[in-house]
Amino acid sequence: MRGTVPDKTPAALFSAKFTTFDEERDGSSEKKRSQKELDLDAVPVPPEAAFEEQTTSLLVKFGVGKQIVLHTGRMTKPLAALRTCVDSLEKSWGLDPAAQNALTRQVVLIPSTIKAIQANYPAAMVYNGLSAYVPVRVMVDAAGDPGTCVVQSDGVDPAFKKAVCDGFARPFKPALDAQGTPIASVYTTAVVFRLN
Repeated sequence: MRGTVPDKTPAALFSAKFTTFDEERDGSSEKKRSQKELDLDAVPVPPEAAFEEQTTSLLVKFGVGKQIVLHTGRMTKPLAALRTCVDSLEKSWGLDPAAQNALTRQVVLIPSTIKAIQANYPAAMVYNGLSAYVPVRVMVDAAGDPGTCVVQSDGVDPAFKKAVCDGFARPFKPALDAQGTPIASVYTTAVVFRLN
């Protein structure tokens, strides 16, 4: 997905998953997502050790005909380090990393929330012709109720921060633990406000 930030610099949104590309589950499409598709995307995909060991480069596409290849070397050790870092972050947010790693379903966004966020482009930002890339995390309890909303970038205008966090102040479908029981977790995403 591409977007534009206020200084007109192109921005790219990357998935947090490191898996083989599956066109059926590609979340970069701008079409409306059904609840069934959102539920499917929330089922964790376990790491594939063989795939990670064999991977030595990443292909990044930026629209039609624009792409770059990043030669990374073997990904096994960097991904292990990244997972350790994520575990540490989850612990600092009050979550149990072992329980989060065993989820059978991650937090699921409800389509009406997507519509609410899309419909709430701050008027002052439209008037000033401003766009934004807003990375965000929302703590969601076992009942699916949202808690703390944190915009994970210092440079985001307060009007965009408010629009995003107000939009996410709605119920979610909670994460499910290894036994299928609702559990507190975190929902992370990025919202791109882009004027056509």
